[in-house]
Amino acid sequence: MPRAMRLTWPSPRTSRRCYRRGDVLSLDIDTIEHNLQHQVTGLLAAVQQVVPDMASRPGSAILVTGGGLSLAAENRALAKAANAMGGVAVAAGKAAQRALVHSLAEGLAPKGIRVAEVVVMGGVKGSASVGDRGTVLPEDVAADFWQLYTAAPDAASVSVSRG
Repeated sequence: MPRAMRLTWPSPRTSRRCYRRGDVLSLDIDTIEHNLQHQVTGLLAAVQQVVPDMASRPGSAILVTGGGLSLAAENRALAKAANAMGGVAVAAGKAAQRALVHSLAEGLAPKGIRVAEVVVMGGVKGSASVGDRGTVLPEDVAADFWQLYTAAPDAASVSVSRG
C-alpha cells in the first residue's frame, strides 16, 4: 500500500480518537498528532503521489472534504462547540488541512491543477460517526462536490455544504 494510503486510510478507531471530551488543556498530544497525521500529512503525501500524473492532464482537480470545525479559528461559536463536543483536535486538524488546501491551490495552479475544498457543516446523515443524527444529507455533499468540480477554474475554492 502506498505511504499516502497508509496515512489516510480510515480505521474503526478514527472517530474515537478524534473526539475527546474534557478540558482543552487535558487534551493529549497523541490525539492532536493523530488528527494532523490523517488530515494534513496524509493529504500532502497523497497529493505528492498524484501530482506528476495530474500535471499532464488538463482540467485535473484535487477536491478535499473539509469540516465546519475548520472555521473555529474564525468563529467563536464554533470554537465553543468544538470545546463542548471534545472536538478541539478535529478543529485544529481541519484548520491546518484548510490552510494546506489553500496553499496547494496556489502552488499547483501554475501546473493546471485545481485544488478545492467542500466544507461540510455538520455530521453527514447515515455516516458511521453520526448515523441518523446527521444534519447534512450525503446527496447535498455530492452536489457541492459536483458544483465545485464543474465550476470555472478560477471560481472560489471553497464551497459550504448545508447543515
